This record gives sequence, structure tokens and C-alpha cells, in this order.
Amino acid sequence: MSENDVNDPVYYQALVHKLVAGTITLAERQALEQWYNAQQDHAVEIPASFAASEAEHEKRLLAKIRQQAGLSAMNVPVHGARIRTIYRWAAAAAVLVLISTGIYF
Repeated sequence: MSENDVNDPVYYQALVHKLVAGTITLAERQALEQWYNAQQDHAVEIPASFAASEAEHEKRLLAKIRQQAGLSAMNVPVHGARIRTIYRWAAAAAVLVLISTGIYF
């Protein structure tokens, strides 16, 4: 890392892109962490190309977490609304069975 790199924000943007892509070296990561910790008093600008919205950023983070955890899209848990719907259908079927049995006897 040269003296010009230390003052060049494009260099650190490139390091952030390497970090996101998972291609950053240990030395580059340490340089990025040093720079980040030294800049705590200044606002950090996130380029629009990184995430167009908060929802997109959240989606990207969740995808990265799933990838690192070894989960695929097929392992996505069933949503609570779907489970509630199944319970409602089961309850309705049980009521119909009870009513039918009561009418029969």
C-alpha cells in the first residue's frame, strides 16, 4: 500500500467491494479496518450502486447470511401466515366431522 492509496477514497471503495465479494486478502482487510476505525468521527458514504434501497440492502445481507450458513432457497422456513391457514382448515374440518357425527347419531 503506497502513500497515495492511504488518501484515495477509491482505494477503500475497492476494498469494500472486495470484502462484499469475499476476495479481500488479510492485509487488505486489516487496512480497511484501520481506515474505518480512524474515520469514526466522519460520515461514511455508501454508494448508490451498493444498495438502491434499505429493502434491497436487507435482502442482500440475508442472502449473504444464508450463503455463509449453508442454507439454500429451498430451506426457507414456512411463513407463520401459511401455518395459521393450515390450522384454520384443520379446525374447520374437525368442526364439520363433529357436526356430521352429531347429526348421524
